[in-house]
Amino acid sequence: MRSYIILILVILFVAAAAWVGISVYDSANGDDVNPSAQQYLTPVEPTFDKETIDAVGERIDSLQVKPKIFIDLENTTASSQTDTTNSSN
Repeated sequence: MRSYIILILVILFVAAAAWVGISVYDSANGDDVNPSAQQYLTPVEPTFDKETIDAVGERIDSLQVKPKIFIDLENTTASSQTDTTNSSN
């Protein structure tokens, strides 16, 4: 019985030492926040440039495969998976 307690204490000591060691290593070599990350934190302006939105719309209209096809395909796939799930019950 006493040997089991000693074994458990040794395992706990090794685990605690590894935890402390990894924590010290991580804090010493941790990744710093990229200084240019501030540009990603700026809020989006509440007004949009109509010309840019129109240009994006024109580019979408010029595509050979319209994005709506993918939306319809996703909806069709989701409904067929639901039908398959319901019919298997």
